Amino acid sequence: MSDHRFMSEDGHCYIRLPSEPAITERQWIFDELPTAKIVAASRPDAGDITPLLLSYTIEFQYKQFRWHLLKKASQVLYLHLALKKRAFLEELHDKQEQCFDEEEKKDEEEGVVEEQRRKKKKEEEEMKQR
Repeated sequence: MSDHRFMSEDGHCYIRLPSEPAITERQWIFDELPTAKIVAASRPDAGDITPLLLSYTIEFQYKQFRWHLLKKASQVLYLHLALKKRAFLEELHDKQEQCFDEEEKKDEEEGVVEEQRRKKKKEEEEMKQR
């Protein structure tokens, strides 16, 4: 296997690493959504109150782990939308499973009712033949 070595002007040697394989299906970082809340907001200039120039400190909690992140407003909005999107998709998936379960149960009940109708009809025919 040939490796690609690069020499910088200051004499350091760099090796190109192979790229990671593409992910075929979406993999979530967390099994369940972490909780997040904004714990502080600060602005670079006291005279400017534009919300998009604010920096936010966000506290994330996932199981027993807790992180404090300092993010710009645009990053907070992106993160908020990503979390909302995932929560929406999970809720949609749960609702679909619930509907499928209800349909299966209904089909099973209809199958039982249909079987009872057949038995009753068969008994009535036997009674007529007597």
